Amino acid sequence: MSHDALGFSESQWEVLKHGPLYMLAQVGGADSYIDSAEWTALLDLVSASAASDDQLIATLMSELGEQLHHGKTQIPNHHSPLEGLFEIGRILDEWDAGASLAYRVALMEIGATVGDASGAQLTIRYAVHHGNDHWLPSPATSPAEHRALAAAAAALGLAVPAGPASETRAAG
Repeated sequence: MSHDALGFSESQWEVLKHGPLYMLAQVGGADSYIDSAEWTALLDLVSASAASDDQLIATLMSELGEQLHHGKTQIPNHHSPLEGLFEIGRILDEWDAGASLAYRVALMEIGATVGDASGAQLTIRYAVHHGNDHWLPSPATSPAEHRALAAAAAALGLAVPAGPASETRAAG
């Protein structure tokens, strides 16, 4: 399916397609260095996400995966990672905030996976099963990655709790 069939301009599509790379730079770069384990985690998740049941995710991840496989893309430098994620949030809000939730969640899962790959023992989960839309950090989340993920969640229009105490209240 093409970007115009989904209702996006070519420039919007390029920004959306680079979402996983913005997330890699935002979270992986929280410690000033993106290592090979973080790149590998990103590549694996993009590849797996290309088989998603969500048409937007499947199409974006397929295109990005193909470009990454052939070395035809890199982390965009015309936006900071956080600015890129804010732009994605704006594009998705204009398109369909409800229908785009799956892609927002997929990007947060990429951020959590990148954090896990760096050895920070990051455990972030989406609390949809608890009747809210908060990303909940575990007490083991590194401070730099927690701040990076919290900023990313806010940029994407997802609620962010104040800290681990919020997890207890939301989960209960």
